[in-house]
Amino acid sequence: MIKSNKKLNKKLIDNKNVSRDDIKNKMGEINVVIDEIKSSSTDTIKVVAIIGIGLLVGIAFFSGRRRAMRPKTLINIVKTR
Repeated sequence: MIKSNKKLNKKLIDNKNVSRDDIKNKMGEINVVIDEIKSSSTDTIKVVAIIGIGLLVGIAFFSGRRRAMRPKTLINIVKTR
């Protein structure tokens, strides 16, 4: 996932001077990596949220269905003389 720029790293080791362009290039690389991680994590979050909502709806449906299928006790009170 992280690709190192060997030419830039070798140049920094040889010269031991860091120029403004070197810093900009490295920051650009870091931003690309961050954007890749961010996009993949948002996709994962969306999938997990959809699955969670589906499970919640399924549990609510089946628990309500079981309650509706239970036999109901009816008590008839008849007044006798």
